[in-house]
Amino acid sequence: MFCSHQHGPTTVIDAFIEHGADVHAQSGDLSTALHLAVAFQSTDVAIALEKAGAMIHVRDAAGRDVLDVALDLPEMTELLIRNITKQPTWIANEQVTQCVCCQSVFGIAVRKHHCRHCGRIICHKCSGNQISLPKFGIDDVSRVCDTCFEVLQRKDGSSERK
Repeated sequence: MFCSHQHGPTTVIDAFIEHGADVHAQSGDLSTALHLAVAFQSTDVAIALEKAGAMIHVRDAAGRDVLDVALDLPEMTELLIRNITKQPTWIANEQVTQCVCCQSVFGIAVRKHHCRHCGRIICHKCSGNQISLPKFGIDDVSRVCDTCFEVLQRKDGSSERK
């Protein structure tokens, strides 16, 4: 899907999706169209895929999620986080053995936490902030990863640091 029109109008992506293309489909290396759009810095395509439901926390064969691919692209990271429109489906706890942000190994002393905004599994050190998520219908403050917090608190100023 991504290769069909990586730098052209997103209407091609929209047409694929309208005709049943799976935005969650993974290639042989387990990357998704969203991984590729981010890697090629194709912002419009990445946003179109995300708005169609592509999840940023899906990992490729190298263990990288979409935010890992965007690590050196702060503008892309911000766009990806701001354009999350659907409450994420959480990754199963059994699928993750270490924090996706700092790579601390989970165990008795290091517990797993889900970011309520992006769905990634992080440790306590990497999720020390809470913010309200009204776009998901959540008015109470919720635990979010530090990456999401940095973007969301800049976006609307309604941050609540704990």
